[in-house]
Amino acid sequence: MLWLSLFSAASHAQEYKSWFKTIAPLGSEFTDRSTVLANLELDKPAKKSKVNIKAFKESNDYFIDRFLNSGKVIAYSKANLYLDRVVDKLLANDPALRAKLKFYIVYTSEVNAFTFTNGMIFVNIGLFARFENEAQLAFILAHEIAHYTKKHAFERYKFSTESEVEDMGEEEFLEVVLSKFSRNQEFEADDIGFEIFRNSGYAQTEAASVFNILKISEYPVENKKIEKHVFEGPYLKVPSAYYPDSAIQMIISSDENDSTHTHPSSGKRQAALGKKMDANAASSGQTFRVDEQTFNQIKLASQFALSEILIQEKDYVSAIYNTELLLSRFPNHETLLSLKVKAYYFLLANIDAGSGSSVIKKPQRINGEIKKFHQLFKKLSLKETNTLALRIAWDIHLANPKNEEIKQFTHAITKLFAISVSTDLNQFAQSTEYDEALIASFYLQDTSQEFSKRKKFNSGSGAVIRKKKNQPKESFVKFAIPDLIENKEFRSVFTDIAKDVIAYKEANPDHIEQYDDAEEDISRSRPAPEEKKKKKKGSTKKIIEAQKPFTTDKLLIIDVSNIKLDLSSGSPVKFFSIKQKQKELVNTLQTCAKLTGINLTVFNPVDLIANDSQFYNDRNTLEAWKMERITNRHMEEVLPSNYQEIQDLCKRYDTKYVCFITTRNIILPINQSRLFLDVLYTVYNPPLFIYTMHSIFRYKRYSAIYMPVFDITSGKVVADYSSQYDYPDHPDLMKAEFYYFLNSIKK
Repeated sequence: MLWLSLFSAASHAQEYKSWFKTIAPLGSEFTDRSTVLANLELDKPAKKSKVNIKAFKESNDYFIDRFLNSGKVIAYSKANLYLDRVVDKLLANDPALRAKLKFYIVYTSEVNAFTFTNGMIFVNIGLFARFENEAQLAFILAHEIAHYTKKHAFERYKFSTESEVEDMGEEEFLEVVLSKFSRNQEFEADDIGFEIFRNSGYAQTEAASVFNILKISEYPVENKKIEKHVFEGPYLKVPSAYYPDSAIQMIISSDENDSTHTHPSSGKRQAALGKKMDANAASSGQTFRVDEQTFNQIKLASQFALSEILIQEKDYVSAIYNTELLLSRFPNHETLLSLKVKAYYFLLANIDAGSGSSVIKKPQRINGEIKKFHQLFKKLSLKETNTLALRIAWDIHLANPKNEEIKQFTHAITKLFAISVSTDLNQFAQSTEYDEALIASFYLQDTSQEFSKRKKFNSGSGAVIRKKKNQPKESFVKFAIPDLIENKEFRSVFTDIAKDVIAYKEANPDHIEQYDDAEEDISRSRPAPEEKKKKKKGSTKKIIEAQKPFTTDKLLIIDVSNIKLDLSSGSPVKFFSIKQKQKELVNTLQTCAKLTGINLTVFNPVDLIANDSQFYNDRNTLEAWKMERITNRHMEEVLPSNYQEIQDLCKRYDTKYVCFITTRNIILPINQSRLFLDVLYTVYNPPLFIYTMHSIFRYKRYSAIYMPVFDITSGKVVADYSSQYDYPDHPDLMKAEFYYFLNSIKK
């Protein structure tokens, strides 16, 4: 039975994304924007109050609309159906309230749940992955229901506007909308939510246990020791100085001084809730009232999804740690191995791009076992990290040769590795034999003291160091992968990649990076001006390839956004999305596509169809890709973490090219000094009065359009069209721009 249960859990986890895919027709909140706040009832504020209910509703409408179309909201999926069943238990005696509420899951790692003023309640996957039972989930939902019934978001907004802020900016308003409630409001929601929770028959003690989760919400799902052999292989060993063998216990602060916090501490809320429990609370109620099996399946799927989410959020070390936690339960699970290779690829790509400090935290600031992961990657040099990732990726790929996703990311890691050892490439690429005697003479066994002084990571039969400082420049990496050097597939892949890297280096000599193994410093060697002018072999071909025009007959449009940016007043900058204009732009774009003969698919909110769940899922896939591409904009190319989904999408629409279109209509402030000079000029030149006045007001408006085209399978920009002009936005002007753009890329 145990074997069967583990097999069932592993099989279901392999399809973890199926829990978070839309399978039912979308509701009106997605397809009819006018209904987003139609039923919102708010108490009128006092006559002297600065609160503007209309402005609050409009702001809510704008931010709710943005959030629902962010690509992170999971709606009408199997997981959502389960949430609805739990809420049905909570509000069995209040059908009127139940009818006003809708529940969603959010694809984010943040340990949180929140509610909007219109009855939309959200539970993050980061929180669901940490629940121990259904009763804990039920209490969180009851807590959020209480926030809705007491209109806490609006009350918080009234308090803020009356006491501090007359005109909230975007970030401040989002904090209110996303339930950044006051201390009293949190206690009130706990009290009311607990009554709903207790009356529904759930185990009372589980309400208080939720706060144990919140106390350590900033840390991974669990604190479990991961043995260092997960980083090692037959020829690659990690020294204890880099990854200690001893366990690190999680330290939970007992400081309950929350006087400077907006929220009361979890400990205080937990204690207050304990006082409300019945005398027989320990033996009353149930931990599961709907379906224990379904809860466990969604929780496991959430833990699997968490690794992918952490990659998308650029928390690669946490993604590796979370994946290793799951691999300790499901060894050799192909989906987990794929996530592991992806995490190493993105970590390596960011380190190689010079942004390692932004993705690896200082160990002294980290709590628990994950601290050792950050410590390891902090100590490793660039070459060493590339070698470690290469070794791990190829071991996984060779064990799973039919997995295309693992294969592609392994090849991408191989390319990064080849670039990192570019100074050794010519000699290393020719090495096809492994000489045991050479390694024995080249290395000595490690002593920990000497190792820590040198801070050097090498390979061999154990943790090793160099015998002499003046050993050959051929680096240790060759001896970390002797078996790979003899592998036909590795040699073929590496040889092809090495040729491309060498050709690129010759064409771009100022990009060559030189590595000093003894000092572990990276310095850029810039050739002299006369050397730059010399043509290198292969450079002509590369330049010609780069200049080839991009053409296609099918294109995906991920978004068509119109932004009005008003800078004319002295108030803070505000953005306004004009929905009617957005619809007009989409229609114009489709018209131009027909004229040019290009097949367009526009993934725009205005095109959402209630019964087309596949369209909504594809749009979420592309939104996730877009956000990841934006966060990795410092890298010229990067594979998408949702690689397989992107591949499936490309097959479905028969194209791999995507474009997102942004048009801006910017109102600029009048240049006071120029205004004075222009007016003075007309005094001496009256005939030019009309022309001068036209020039003054002409510069108050500025319009721009941006249309980059990407290859979504590689992240490469294949076309980048943009236009700027000192005129107001006009339909004919937009039509001309769209037509010119589409005609220029027509195959």
